[in-house]
Amino acid sequence: MKREDISHAVEDIDAEYVQEIYETATAKRKRPSWLKWGALAACLCLVVGLLYQSLRPTDFYSMVTSGEVDSTLTITDVMIDGWTAQYTQLNVESFELERYVGDMYAVEESRTWYYPTDSTNLKYLILKTPDGSFSLWSFASFYMEDGETHTYGDILRIIYGVDGADDIASITTSPSKSNNTDFGITIQKEVGTHRYTDRKDLEIFFNVVKDVVCYGTDSESKADNTRFTYSFSTDSFDKLTSGESTYGTRCIKIEFKNGIILDTWRYSALSGSFYEYGGIFTEPLTDEAVYKLNDIFGIY
Repeated sequence: MKREDISHAVEDIDAEYVQEIYETATAKRKRPSWLKWGALAACLCLVVGLLYQSLRPTDFYSMVTSGEVDSTLTITDVMIDGWTAQYTQLNVESFELERYVGDMYAVEESRTWYYPTDSTNLKYLILKTPDGSFSLWSFASFYMEDGETHTYGDILRIIYGVDGADDIASITTSPSKSNNTDFGITIQKEVGTHRYTDRKDLEIFFNVVKDVVCYGTDSESKADNTRFTYSFSTDSFDKLTSGESTYGTRCIKIEFKNGIILDTWRYSALSGSFYEYGGIFTEPLTDEAVYKLNDIFGIY
């Protein structure tokens, strides 16, 4: 075809057709704004998701001690080595627990209990129900019938997997906060919080508490709060009442080398015994045992 013929052919093309082709090509090059912002939002969600995953605790115990896990009022029983152990449910969602499910511990009818990941102690158990959901439970106490007892040594061995002082990393004591008056707060500041890591102190502590006789929930205290005198107020006989006993009481937190923490025990130097919330009391200690603990905790 000659050049003149081509020129005439192009001139004969409908102008509207050319405009349509141009607009179509332009539309392909320019994406709608909603696509641009939608893609940006998707990228932002991905970044946030990755950041959330990176900030999530990578192990079970970090998750439990993150400060976001609280106990509920729900309690259930689990049979452990012939004992009836009572566990309290923790407020962790099922989907959060799936990644922490470890080896199977026991099957009870329609319930299956699991250890948390990389755990062989029984402080925490994960329950799977027939509908496939998971829930987290924490040991509270052994259930005792009338007259039955156990020792703190039984709890340490069966639940926490602790056989001796070598399994203890540290002990932290803090004052009782039962008295929120100005006087009580003054005592609490004076007593302070202390952490003990000396191996000799830890051994003395373990040898005392392993033989402590403990009663179940809703038991009656056999403690005599006038047995010893430890108080800032020394000018009246009622110095052991109204929370002034704060000076002679310590909240105990035991950190074990396996990463588990026991923080439910309360020690009273006034009665020379332990107690726990929920109506759990122990047999009073001997005078010798009381003096040993007081020397460690600085109670004089």
